[in-house]
Amino acid sequence: IGTAVGHILGNVVSNAFQAINAHMDDAIKRLDTLNNYTRVMSNLGIAAQDSEKSLKVLDNGITGLPTRLDDAASAVQRFTATNGNIAASTDMFLALNNAILAGGASTETQTTALEQMMQAYSKSKPDAMEWRALLTAMPAQLKQIATSMGYTSSAMGGDLYNAIQSGKVSMNNLMFAIMKLNKEGVAGFDNFATQAKNATGGVGTRIANLKTAITRGITQIMDVIGQSNIASFFSGLSKAISTAFNYVAAFVKIIKEAVAWIGALFGGSGSTSGLVKETGSAATNVDNISSGVSDTTSGLNDATKA
Repeated sequence: IGTAVGHILGNVVSNAFQAINAHMDDAIKRLDTLNNYTRVMSNLGIAAQDSEKSLKVLDNGITGLPTRLDDAASAVQRFTATNGNIAASTDMFLALNNAILAGGASTETQTTALEQMMQAYSKSKPDAMEWRALLTAMPAQLKQIATSMGYTSSAMGGDLYNAIQSGKVSMNNLMFAIMKLNKEGVAGFDNFATQAKNATGGVGTRIANLKTAITRGITQIMDVIGQSNIASFFSGLSKAISTAFNYVAAFVKIIKEAVAWIGALFGGSGSTSGLVKETGSAATNVDNISSGVSDTTSGLNDATKA
């Protein structure tokens, strides 16, 4: 019985570590994005406190949705680069994200629609491809937007599309309408925030949320250790590996010379003293490699403890 229990516990621990390893890359990406968010925004003239507030609003706004915080942060950075208003950009992303999720399309279609919309916003007008991406991802929601703005059609060539193309309706007007519907909805329909949660209430979303929770947890642990500390550790590890390979290269070179000495020795010429000397150097280099590996192992142990 004890062996069986131990085997079960071993499998549980093993699976847990596999889950952590599977999400490590995502956690590192999330950590870098979040830690760099304030720095990137500062280059756009955004105050640190406004950036920190934006992150909190984003985190609260996507909780329970299959949307990653680092993806949301990257999108807000792009919106802010266009309009210079981080608060408005944060609300824009949340509203647009909810509208797209409410459409219930595939993840690939939703990602494409978001990307196309950000491109359209940056150049102040959507082209045919960008508008079709929206129609594919959120047809019902786009119709609701048109209705709320006093238009009858959201189709390609419809009155809303033509109004945007002519400049009568700006991209900001369109985004503000989406932001309004995200909170208030239009007659007979829930707001986009509610629609998004209703459309993403399936098993797939629950699994995505579980993965996000694992990624978030790993990120929190790494954040406690510190981005700079982790970066410094891997920088030191890189130097240690480079040094070790230098010793290996030197060792290989010495072996090559030793073989040449042996050939010369059996050919009746050369000197054994040089071979002995070079062999001694090789031994020293091997010791140095061992020392480097020991230091690296010590660093890994310290990282594990942290």
